[in-house]
Amino acid sequence: MVFPGEESASAVIVTDHGAQMLTEIADGAAPTRYSYEIDLQDDQHLELVDDGAVVVDGDGSVTLAAGSAWATDAEGRSVPTWYETDGSTLVQVVDHASAEDVSYPVVADPIWLAPWMIKCLVGIGLAGPQISAIASMGNPASILAAFGRGAFACVVGR
Repeated sequence: MVFPGEESASAVIVTDHGAQMLTEIADGAAPTRYSYEIDLQDDQHLELVDDGAVVVDGDGSVTLAAGSAWATDAEGRSVPTWYETDGSTLVQVVDHASAEDVSYPVVADPIWLAPWMIKCLVGIGLAGPQISAIASMGNPASILAAFGRGAFACVVGR
């Protein structure tokens, strides 16, 4: 699904393993803050973990995880970025206006792991920061390389 705009545009890519929310920042006049409202249950809250974010249930278990914030300019250079939370909203701050030599467009996004993936990873003994790190990797091959056979079993459903 694509949401076009003049200063920035967003696209949501849904896969079996999660969702990627790409934001394309057109130029230096574009905003530096991009908000993603999370539909939380009454007993859940959004929390920053390392460079990522997680949705935590009332019992402390992680049900959804976003990987580390990232942003890249048109030349492939990293642009300073980080997450903030505001209640049930994850805000990605992309500091493209203060960065030097930024080539537009800039692309940024949070990558979210699907709930079934989170349950499986918790089941093999991983915790919030580790799960957030997995979400940052973005693909099954990276998960296998970093976390071994147990995490791979989650990806392939065995």
